[in-house]
Amino acid sequence: MNFSRINLALTLIILRISFIMADPTLENLIEYEQLQYYPEQLSILEEIKRNPLNVNSASALELKKLPWLDDTKISIIITARTSKPLINRNSLIEIGLNRDTIKEIIPYIRFQKQKNYAISSRYRLEYNTKDAATFNSLKCYQKLLYEYKAFRLGFVTQKDCGEADYLDFYSYFLEYQGENFIDKVILGKYRLRFGRGLLFASQTGIAKTANIATFNRDPALMKGYSSSFESWDLEGAVIKFKTPYFQLIPFFSRTGLDASLEDDRISSFREDGIHIDDSNKNNLIETISGLRLIMPLSDLKISLTSILQNYSREFAEPVFRKDQFLSGLDFSLDKNDYIINGEICYYEKKTAGIIGFTWKQDIFTNLFMFRYYPDKFPNWHGKPYYSSVKTNEIGFHYGLNIKVNPGIKIKTYFDTWKNPRVKYWEKMPTSGTEEFLQIELGRKKSKLNLVMGHTKKQKYINIIDSKIRDIDSFTGKFTYSHSIHKFVLKSGLYFKQEYILPEKKYQKGLLFYQYLKIDLNDLILTGQVSCYHSDVLIYSRLPGLNGTILNRQFSGDGFVYVINLKYKFLSHFEVQMAVLGNSNKEKGNYLGIQLKMDF
Repeated sequence: MNFSRINLALTLIILRISFIMADPTLENLIEYEQLQYYPEQLSILEEIKRNPLNVNSASALELKKLPWLDDTKISIIITARTSKPLINRNSLIEIGLNRDTIKEIIPYIRFQKQKNYAISSRYRLEYNTKDAATFNSLKCYQKLLYEYKAFRLGFVTQKDCGEADYLDFYSYFLEYQGENFIDKVILGKYRLRFGRGLLFASQTGIAKTANIATFNRDPALMKGYSSSFESWDLEGAVIKFKTPYFQLIPFFSRTGLDASLEDDRISSFREDGIHIDDSNKNNLIETISGLRLIMPLSDLKISLTSILQNYSREFAEPVFRKDQFLSGLDFSLDKNDYIINGEICYYEKKTAGIIGFTWKQDIFTNLFMFRYYPDKFPNWHGKPYYSSVKTNEIGFHYGLNIKVNPGIKIKTYFDTWKNPRVKYWEKMPTSGTEEFLQIELGRKKSKLNLVMGHTKKQKYINIIDSKIRDIDSFTGKFTYSHSIHKFVLKSGLYFKQEYILPEKKYQKGLLFYQYLKIDLNDLILTGQVSCYHSDVLIYSRLPGLNGTILNRQFSGDGFVYVINLKYKFLSHFEVQMAVLGNSNKEKGNYLGIQLKMDF
């Protein structure tokens, strides 16, 4: 059987039906070169930046975590360093890596043995003119990380607009990285990601993305909570014991959560973290005790997780108990050309599961994935299939990557889902399909990116007489970027249309943007202007301060611009300023200032 022909046939079928996404989350795939990744990728890069990879000793698997390095470039690095050590960026140029790639990976690599200590701090102020009349309208953020040998200490604070307390949100942790039986210990606030994200994901569940390798990830992660996102952190202690035969992770957490209450019972969890009215702040105490056992068996890794959760209030829906016991089994079988990943979780006679099969053949990489998430299954800490998926869903996903050569890549997927029973949530999707296609054409200095897709889904608009609204959406985006010495010029065109039944309502929108980046080593200037004409909301991400993304939605006619300035001085300091102007005054203008210090 010719597997390549089978892959080619599947590609042609999907190309026939693929004409893009309606979900704005898919925008993350498009601006690849601007570090706009899914949260999981951001988390991995953030961790590597704190502990850069030594290019003279890092394994091929470790180097592959850097998205700018493909198999060819990794092979070049490993081959070159066997003859003589790589000592600086000029060494990378000499072995044949292009300057753009080197510039991207420099923050994440080192050439010599790492120093014993590191101090990193961020201070950020943000202001939006639409909040001018709001009490204490500044948004403030600070992060301090201190590392000494095997220890890492972190402290983060954030105050949103309208909040009076400058310590409204804070995170603190002490982390120890061992080498023997005690592998890692974290005291304070931390986050967990186990298995495929059904029990613990911390906003890093499996993403619906053309980069199908996202499903094949490290099945366990525990780290100090250094994010400014004010939900899903755990507070207490976690420890990882490691032996040649098994790994054991006991953990405990007791922390305050924000909840919406109905007759003094929990109706939902509040995720925004904004506390203008302190009556909802930490009005619920969550206590978690858990244990995870990991058993590596050659190419197979099996893990068991059990957690006991207690909430200080009862739930409005009696199906959720104040005391909850959840358990799960996840596994990963890696045979190079094919990988099988999965997780099955259990709660109150309900079973949720997700399983994926990744298959590589020549230039093709395939993913077949099935998921089942039943009605009323707890998903506060877990994410069944990124944030776009709700409970009560059955779905199937097929993804295909084709790497013709380093300069030509094709990514496509087909996704379908169904909600078997809808009795409790108005406007919940009842069924839908999604088709996606992305084509990347790149040379050393130029890159062309075409994204298309189509989404069709149903929503109940009236539960009483079972009226259903069909939404048929098409989106397309075209971007072209070109690098000339110290300049990067990018142009983009974004189109979206929606057709809604039974109203027979047709809406469409168009957005064009021009992006310019000037890199003068210590001084980097970027600017972007977007013009739009739209009947429907068009979602766009604009370059903000490092560590932030300016998400904006546009409709009507208008334009928006962003100017970003970054200046490094005295080798350890960096100041950055971002200004956003909007022709729609109601949307407000934005100013952000950030100071970074790294030693």
